Amino acid sequence: MSNTRYELKVDPTVAYTRTIFVPNTENILDAADFAVTDVVQRARAAGRKPVMVEVTVRVAP
Repeated sequence: MSNTRYELKVDPTVAYTRTIFVPNTENILDAADFAVTDVVQRARAAGRKPVMVEVTVRVAP
């Protein structure tokens, strides 16, 4: 996913929201799965339990 860029906004008490920009529609589900896994791992490493993870996948212009 070297062509994938993403933005992460975190409210550690409520939700983790990530917007992913992918180069095409072929790997949207893989990108979303990666994003959720990454957010959960980062939260756990910081000693937090994510209450909600919201991922938005967009095709980059």
